[in-house]
Amino acid sequence: MLFASGTFLVFYLIVGSAYWLLRKNEWRKWLLLVASYYFYAAWDWRFLGLIFYSTVLDFWLGRLMDAEQDDAKRRRLLTVSLVSNLGVLFVFKYFNFF
Repeated sequence: MLFASGTFLVFYLIVGSAYWLLRKNEWRKWLLLVASYYFYAAWDWRFLGLIFYSTVLDFWLGRLMDAEQDDAKRRRLLTVSLVSNLGVLFVFKYFNFF
């Protein structure tokens, strides 16, 4: 689904309307998560596991960082998140190059 296509416009109008009709922020978050997965799957469904991995990892690391009081431990958790996400980006961008 390209941004400049009619399909994206319909998708955007449906998701945007549903977002504003939902009252609870929790439901809005779930709507945006599911819509994001659908949008990503419309491009290539085979990579859904990759975005799911990134979502789950960052969600749990974010919760751990929020609960942690020690700044050094929070920085280590942030480093794990950054290395993981940038590592995935590096592999998919440069795997065929090397």
